[in-house]
Amino acid sequence: MSLKCKTVDDVQMKMHRNLIMLPLRRTKSFLRSVAVLVSCFALLASSALSQSIEKKPKPSDELFRDGFIPKIRIAIPPAGIATLRKYQWQWGGTNEDRLAVLGTVTDEGKTYTNVTIHLKGAAGSFRPVDQNPGLTLNFDKEAPGQKFHGLQKLSLNNSIQDPSLCSDKFSREIYRRVGVPVPRTGHARVFLNGRDLGLYVLAEGWNKQFLRQYFKNVDGNLYDCGFAKEINPNMHVNSGENPTNHSDLIALAAATEKVSSSKKLDALKPLLDIDRFLRLAVLDALLWNWDGYTIGHNNYRVFHDAERDKMVFMPHGLDQMFWRPDAPIMPGGKGTVGRAVLGTREGRDRYMELAREFMNTFFDSDTLTDRIREISASIQPVLADLGPAAQARQKRGADQLSMLIKLRLGSLRMQLNGSSNVVRLDSGKSISVTNWDADLAADQNIHLKATPGNLAMAKSVVWLEAGFYRVEGRVKTSGLKVHGGDEQFGAGFRVVSERKPSTGVSWDWFPFRESRDYIKRAELLAANSRDQRITTDSDWRKLTYDIELRQPMADVQILCELRADKGEAWFDTSSIRLTHVASPKKAAPKTQQTAGKTIAP
Repeated sequence: MSLKCKTVDDVQMKMHRNLIMLPLRRTKSFLRSVAVLVSCFALLASSALSQSIEKKPKPSDELFRDGFIPKIRIAIPPAGIATLRKYQWQWGGTNEDRLAVLGTVTDEGKTYTNVTIHLKGAAGSFRPVDQNPGLTLNFDKEAPGQKFHGLQKLSLNNSIQDPSLCSDKFSREIYRRVGVPVPRTGHARVFLNGRDLGLYVLAEGWNKQFLRQYFKNVDGNLYDCGFAKEINPNMHVNSGENPTNHSDLIALAAATEKVSSSKKLDALKPLLDIDRFLRLAVLDALLWNWDGYTIGHNNYRVFHDAERDKMVFMPHGLDQMFWRPDAPIMPGGKGTVGRAVLGTREGRDRYMELAREFMNTFFDSDTLTDRIREISASIQPVLADLGPAAQARQKRGADQLSMLIKLRLGSLRMQLNGSSNVVRLDSGKSISVTNWDADLAADQNIHLKATPGNLAMAKSVVWLEAGFYRVEGRVKTSGLKVHGGDEQFGAGFRVVSERKPSTGVSWDWFPFRESRDYIKRAELLAANSRDQRITTDSDWRKLTYDIELRQPMADVQILCELRADKGEAWFDTSSIRLTHVASPKKAAPKTQQTAGKTIAP
């Protein structure tokens, strides 16, 4: 079933067809189909979903229909090929560096001349012209009025990073469904100077023609971020009537700083389409678009909607999704606008409202994976012609994507349930830590016994907002025998988060920097923190553990731990408290506490 429901009439026709034709024995599937269709009615009622300007069918619609796969034959003269060979993507490069040449394109017997062609792609997807390059084709730049199936400009993506060949089309449908502008995608079989490059993802280009689908006034600047760059006055302009005037970006950056300091959205409201931005941010998280703006400040465009005088963020390059199924439902990222918005309570509340809406209406694993199967089925004829190896690679990719979707949705539903109980503490305020996953003794103590080579622990899960916190409570030990001087040995507190991917206080979402040391990576230990452990026998004494949560919101596990060869530890639950600390205090030297005194390590 398609994820796109364009009009109420479309939905009614689809529902009528299902009611008549669906066999009664498939009751479960039938009910699921009706639920999805009803959700389309709910989403269509949302004002944010009715912001597409062009309602009439367009000649380009055919390009993005499942199963329509044109054969695009590109011819570039030897001099043009020699020019393209000179271009190699490099760090710090700009779009202006890309060399363009002229060529011809043939499709269904029709030939398009003077087509402007340049290589596309960046760190992961760029390939030289003699391999399987990504290409951008502009049909009317040097031949005014020339269009390919109604399009002035399109991109041909080699999908090096998406063996399923489904991710881009699937993900863009979801962003478009909730009112986030993004170019449509289909597929094409591409030939370059007679060489069969195989099956590509075809995307409509970033230009005014695309913008008119969403905006009445398309004269504002459409900015291209380049590679992994934050909004800045030097961003490349794809289109716009005043490309040298970047005052809109300067104003947005200044407003972002004010929001970050005030913790209120007021300064951004006149400049940013906050509703669309939050929809983008929510989908970046649910689909885990780690390479998008709100998480990795990459692969995005920014458009100045001159009619409303607001900036609109749009996603680009959605070929690497769902990489971290257990990632946070509300991640913090590198994008300064996203950090500013989610740094406010209003922004977080509106974000979670949208997350619940999306999860309750159409984020169903059967619905989403059915769509992956539909897209896969639509490209099988071409894959069969390309051979068994191409078919096998695509099947493995589609199966992997479907598995990641199911895992992601399972984690999201668990997080959604827990996040409804987020603890909000003003600076200096504290709460008792309860809900321990341990059988408490009559005196309400947690009693842990050491087992050689193992960790004895009890935990309590708490949802917190970003900030500095201190865990403190009374602990006593008896008969301890600790092996070695590892800082993890002994009795004490520790705070971890399953969502945290990297060591240290940072949360680095770049997949290849993920730490495999779960114990170190998951820790929320603050820099300059107090991390106290008892390593010998001790009567009751107070221990503290300082943490820093850098996510806007996340579930953390407060642990009572005993790691020793032998011995016992007791934790007084009535004394264990969590306090929101205004700012981190200067660290005292890390110590190990023994019975009666504190000894420097």
